Amino acid sequence: MAFITTGILLQVLAFLVTIIGATYIYLKHVAYNYWSSKGIVQSEPMTPFGSLWPVFTSQKSIGEMFRDGYLRFRKNRIFGIYSFHKPNLVICDPDIIRFVLTKEFSRFQDRGMYYNEEHDPMSAHLFLIGGTKWRNLRIKFTPTFTSGKMKQMFTTVKDIADNLGKRLTEEVHKNGLIEIKDLVARFSTDVIASVAFGIECNSLQNPNAEFRTWGKKLLEPKPVKNTLFALCPPVLKLFNASITDKGGSDFFIKAFKDTVEYRTANNVVRKDFLDLIMQLMNKGYLQSDDGKESVIAPETREKITMLEGAAQAFVFWIAGFETSSTTVTHCTYELALNQKIQEKMANEINTVLEKFGGLTYESINEMPYLHKVVSETLRKYPSVPLLNRECNREVELLDTGFVVPTGTPIIVPVLGIHFDPDIYPDPDKFDPERFSDENIAKRHKYAYLPFGEGPRNCIGMRFGLLQTKIGLITLFSKYRFKPGPDTKVPLPVDKGNILHGPLGGVTLKVEERYIQPGYFLIVWKVFEPLTVKVQIGIKELPTPSFTRDRLVTMEFGVVNFLLQLLGIVLAIAGAAYIYLKNVTYNYWKHKGIAQAEPFVPFGSLWDVVRSRKSIAGLMRDLYLEFKDSAVFGFYSFHRPSLVIRDPDLIRFVLTKEFSHFQNRGLYYNEEVDPLSGHLFMLEGTKWKNLRIKFSPTFTSGKMKHMFTTVKECSDGLVQCVADEVEKNELVEIKDIMARFTTDVIASVAFGIECNSLKNPDAEFRAWGRKILKPRPVLTAMLVLCPSLLKMFSIAATDKEVTDFIIKVFKETVDYRTSNNLVRKDFLDLVMQLMNKGYVRGDDDKEPLEKPEISSGKITMLEGAAQVFVFWIAGFETSSSAATHCLYELSINQDVQERLADEISRVLGEFGGITYESLAAMPYLHKVVSETLRKYPSVPILNRDCNQDVQLPGVNLTIAKGTPIVIPLLGLHMDPEVYPEPDKFDPERFNEDNIAKRHRYAYLPFGDGPRNCIGMRFGLMQMKIGLVSLLSKYHFALGPNTKVPLEMGTGNFLLVPKGGIVLHVTRRK
Repeated sequence: MAFITTGILLQVLAFLVTIIGATYIYLKHVAYNYWSSKGIVQSEPMTPFGSLWPVFTSQKSIGEMFRDGYLRFRKNRIFGIYSFHKPNLVICDPDIIRFVLTKEFSRFQDRGMYYNEEHDPMSAHLFLIGGTKWRNLRIKFTPTFTSGKMKQMFTTVKDIADNLGKRLTEEVHKNGLIEIKDLVARFSTDVIASVAFGIECNSLQNPNAEFRTWGKKLLEPKPVKNTLFALCPPVLKLFNASITDKGGSDFFIKAFKDTVEYRTANNVVRKDFLDLIMQLMNKGYLQSDDGKESVIAPETREKITMLEGAAQAFVFWIAGFETSSTTVTHCTYELALNQKIQEKMANEINTVLEKFGGLTYESINEMPYLHKVVSETLRKYPSVPLLNRECNREVELLDTGFVVPTGTPIIVPVLGIHFDPDIYPDPDKFDPERFSDENIAKRHKYAYLPFGEGPRNCIGMRFGLLQTKIGLITLFSKYRFKPGPDTKVPLPVDKGNILHGPLGGVTLKVEERYIQPGYFLIVWKVFEPLTVKVQIGIKELPTPSFTRDRLVTMEFGVVNFLLQLLGIVLAIAGAAYIYLKNVTYNYWKHKGIAQAEPFVPFGSLWDVVRSRKSIAGLMRDLYLEFKDSAVFGFYSFHRPSLVIRDPDLIRFVLTKEFSHFQNRGLYYNEEVDPLSGHLFMLEGTKWKNLRIKFSPTFTSGKMKHMFTTVKECSDGLVQCVADEVEKNELVEIKDIMARFTTDVIASVAFGIECNSLKNPDAEFRAWGRKILKPRPVLTAMLVLCPSLLKMFSIAATDKEVTDFIIKVFKETVDYRTSNNLVRKDFLDLVMQLMNKGYVRGDDDKEPLEKPEISSGKITMLEGAAQVFVFWIAGFETSSSAATHCLYELSINQDVQERLADEISRVLGEFGGITYESLAAMPYLHKVVSETLRKYPSVPILNRDCNQDVQLPGVNLTIAKGTPIVIPLLGLHMDPEVYPEPDKFDPERFNEDNIAKRHRYAYLPFGDGPRNCIGMRFGLMQMKIGLVSLLSKYHFALGPNTKVPLEMGTGNFLLVPKGGIVLHVTRRK
């Protein structure tokens, strides 16, 4: 007997193993190849869960899973996933989304989600039901959300909002830390309980009210059940499962039935949603907003049943309280993090409330910035993170060649679309201005879907927005919200809920927006002895008398406060030290990357901050220290930066994967520092558009136009040196070259003859000295840690400098415009961009094609900023390079004589300096190139990684936001690339030696799409200056000139410390 039983069990076990194995093979090799076989990309499935494994294991919420899938496949118009065995089609393209939701709605009418009227009557509501029944119910309920009906319900919501304000006041007085998620959930519970069920549940006063308790229970995380409900309803249908808790269903049906019967028996009429449902139960249609009978089609006059009415009240409650409260929570959280936005919105709210004498239905429509804030909240946190549809009739999907079979589930990944960086740049940033009229017009209508779209959009959208806005107005008109001590950034997401909501509570610090008069009086009187007499708007306050005891008490309180403040500061400093030392400064070690030794809190910048080294010197020394590493880590204060040594990786960053490293990541702030908004600093699309506009300004033809101006300034340079030599053959050459380039740029960029060669104290020269005054700390933060400057909105350009440059630029532009003056210089080209949006060709003709991206005109401030950077970069970099060149030629007399001979010979051939003669001086080009190798004016290149990317040949994925540093000076002084790097040898740049080196081992002007746009002009200006001087003068070291040259430590650019005095004599 035992043997037989064992045999049966073994057979059963074998049968089960066979079934499981066959199922596995079928799913793995048949079912999960459905999309691949149709030529559609698909997410990788895991047997037997399909694509849903991350949701089942609570690694991701449903919304996050589809967001990540969208971002991975967003370059495809559609892609496939699997819900267990069933293929689902996910749509990325907005035109196809419109096709499904609106244009071909009749083929995609149903959501395809689970409901069961027999076993779960509360599931038979407008959101879930399909077919004709949905259509008839939708027609019946559409009039419930007209403007007139919203006005009728406004009073109820407003009354409960008053209770919210009172409750918040009580909580703030007890404790300044408020768990905002629960508070607003109780507010929206009270609203919906009143509007949908006609019940005053008062959960604001009683957090354990029955409605609130059931709300929490129904929304408890149920990752498996929620996934089956949304994405695989056949499994639930198979077992006739109920998605609504039986106790919850019974409670809501009883509450609804009792209220309906009470109102009917007592003839109670209340202008709310329940009253409208009762009209549909009693008549089958609704009265219009003016109280008259509606004229509707006979087929839609059928009355709804008690259970149908209860189901609609239930979904109105469950959707209305949770989605609205989550939106208010998310919005309050974001405003706590973004104080400027919060203050702007609060100012609008209070201005409008004062205008209307309080909160009215009409006043809400007068708050456009509030609407932008709510819209941006719903972009970043759409309560329903995906839309479901099901194909009910075969149809070819728009321009894809794919025929969607009947029964195919369709997913629109709303959260993914809302985080698409191509649609919403920097999607993690909270920016209400995305919803300005201009920005909305630029986007596809179907790229923003918090309420869905088409005939099956959210029917309660108007009410949801009304409730949300009233809640926010109540909160922010009187209170200011800030992050609490434990507030997490970013906010963790509840993985087990189908709705997109925060995990756990959201605790914020809350303080009253306005100081009470009594408190103001005390503060004013305490500080009165230190101030002049204060006048206030209404009347002068009476002066209370202070006894000696009260003054002693007050003095003790002040001392106590200061001691507490000191304790807090020390605690914060200690915590910051420990965190930096043991967490932040181990970032690169944990990734297996060698790193420079950091010093708290300056990171690797300690030597720069205390002026022991320049940024250039520090990076050169670190480059040589880590000679065996392709990359190494570096810390700019708290921020990890990656330094790249290997030329192939440098090419990868600057050129091959330029789109990942487009921005420099340097500090600029157009609002507080308009001159910082120039090509060198700008980022993203604005940089790209400006670069396209300005590229034609530096063609060979344009250089020839500017040549004459530079040549005229070089005549002034020769005369200046002659005057100096006549007085004394020891000449401070650095200042003279700076005055020469100042005159050149002032003339070419501003159209002004500043004559600093004749007058060393000319205004332009004085401002140039001021701008380049050493500021080691500010320079280090500007280049390597811009976030600290952004935090305080600091202007990197002196305000007086800004005012001077803008004034001079504007006056010159106005003068040229009014006098119709045209001068072939850089300013003329900038004016063309201001007036036309493009630059004429070298032949002075209109371009045949005007690219759309470059057709927009630039503003006066944008023009001034570009002229400013052309001036500041052009005069300092060229003058430093020319100075360094003359210094090296003074040391290396053989090189100087060979160069002078070439210059003399070529000038003889061309009859003087011409544009063409410069190109006929190859040795001059070698000398200039070697100067820029040994003294690159910009000694490092900065880039910022804008998207995670794997670095080839290095086991490292560069994280988005990581600053990248390329140490040019170190690269140029590498003895393995340039033997004897301290030796000045122009022959390093003969054709043979150039061919032997890696192209990216010489980068004085950068490389790739973001190289120096003014390179041609800079070289031309420098060469003209050198040719003018070396054709007439001989240079030698002065008696006190240092060898090697000592470099300045407080400047970003590589410049000599102090002056350079050379012995200058006229050539025979």
